[in-house]
Amino acid sequence: MVIAVLIGLSSVLSAVVAWRASLSAIEAGRYESLAVQQQARRAQLERELEGIVAQDLRLATAYREHAAAARELQQQAHDVRADDPELADELDMEAAGRRSQARSLQPFFVGQLGVALRDDGTVDYDADRVLRWLREGELELRELRPDDTLELANVADRRTLGLIGVAAIFVGALLVLTLAQVVERRLGLRLAFTLLGGVLVGVGAVTFMALGVLAG
Repeated sequence: MVIAVLIGLSSVLSAVVAWRASLSAIEAGRYESLAVQQQARRAQLERELEGIVAQDLRLATAYREHAAAARELQQQAHDVRADDPELADELDMEAAGRRSQARSLQPFFVGQLGVALRDDGTVDYDADRVLRWLREGELELRELRPDDTLELANVADRRTLGLIGVAAIFVGALLVLTLAQVVERRLGLRLAFTLLGGVLVGVGAVTFMALGVLAG
């Protein structure tokens, strides 16, 4: 009677464990797939933000050319004003046009506003700082955490392996308990197999519950 109960218990528990292992394996696969999708989306967003900075840099180059030309024309006008006022006025007008062209580019800067020409002829556009600012402001990018998702997949994988091990314990218990039934005429051996089978069932049940607690 005891052997039959233990065999029935082992059969039920092994089926439950196998079912839980399959669910855990599905969960691990889902997290792995999600991690790949998140990584791909993160890379796409990074490329988009880098594209914004690259576009700003192209605008900065055009801005620098117009602003530098305006500064040079203004200096030329100043140099010739005493000797040729009409030429100086023409140079002033041309400089104003180039300044206007430079200012017209400013609204198109996405990552940084208020660019200006430095004394050394460069434009005060900090590409690294702008890229950091864009990343910090991109909500979706902050929410995408493929490493964390992959860790969840690894946890599910480890849990699956643990459940497979528990299932193996119950299978071993079934084998031992079956042997106990076969050797019913040898009381000592039958008792030994029964005890061993009971121990395996107990160990499997405790391990299964422990895995359930860790999973929760």
